[in-house]
Amino acid sequence: MKKHFFSLGLVFGLIASGQEANTLLWKFYKKGQKPSYLYGTYHSKKITHDDYNDSLDVKIKDVDRVYVELDQNEMSNASQLLMSQFILPAGTSLQTLLKKEEYERYVVFAKSKMGDMYVGLDQMHPLMVSLVLETFDDLAVEQDTSKAAVDQYIEQYALAHKVEVKALETAEEQTKALKAISMEESVESLMETVDLYHDSKRMKEELERLYKNEDLKGIVKMINDPKMKETMEALRGPLIETRNKIMVERVDKYIVESNKTALVAVGALHLVGKTGLIEGLKSKGYKVEPVLSKK
Repeated sequence: MKKHFFSLGLVFGLIASGQEANTLLWKFYKKGQKPSYLYGTYHSKKITHDDYNDSLDVKIKDVDRVYVELDQNEMSNASQLLMSQFILPAGTSLQTLLKKEEYERYVVFAKSKMGDMYVGLDQMHPLMVSLVLETFDDLAVEQDTSKAAVDQYIEQYALAHKVEVKALETAEEQTKALKAISMEESVESLMETVDLYHDSKRMKEELERLYKNEDLKGIVKMINDPKMKETMEALRGPLIETRNKIMVERVDKYIVESNKTALVAVGALHLVGKTGLIEGLKSKGYKVEPVLSKK
């Protein structure tokens, strides 16, 4: 049975939650403390500053530190690590990993997207090939230097206003999380990218619309669709739950030891659900409340 991976890009950028409030911005604090904030981001330049919660800029200037998943220096390290550690070992290639009929379907699809450039992917890990194929149509958008993804904008805005920026994770930690996904699941991901690409594209477009409207209820409904359920279950441990626990511990340690405030900007998927940052911070004794947009 297929696991309906549809799009790893969706998993990295979006939400599965039980929270009711339609906002991406949340405040958290303990009695007597100034509030700190959580913000759910979307890791793509398809979302611009015009789509942000209109309270966000004010909150960035009002805290002592901004946390992002990876700062710009770590982003460079992450790209280099992915390229070095997700090359298949000698004697292994996509052709040896895929069944004959799977490889034939893959070649037809990859060539239709990339032309003869697809040949250069044959020695790459199938998980990385899947991500390349899923994002290839958006390459021009992602390379547009006049635009900034949500995380990038937040970091730039904070630095421009003399607010300290720190990475919550290292490139090595994120790479380790990706490598925890089995080769079998990675191959399934690649083949579902090939076979279900148009379904994935339609879903991404709908999720982008919901994100722009901060419609968490709509996003929850889509993510909880049976077609996505197995995807979330398969990736929840290595990509979400383990990292969420580390993020909560690091944010709490900073606030407790420094008695200062923070804005934590991470992929929105990390905020919510039973193991998300909202519930994790509540377990540390924080009161967590939505900050509704004025849009």
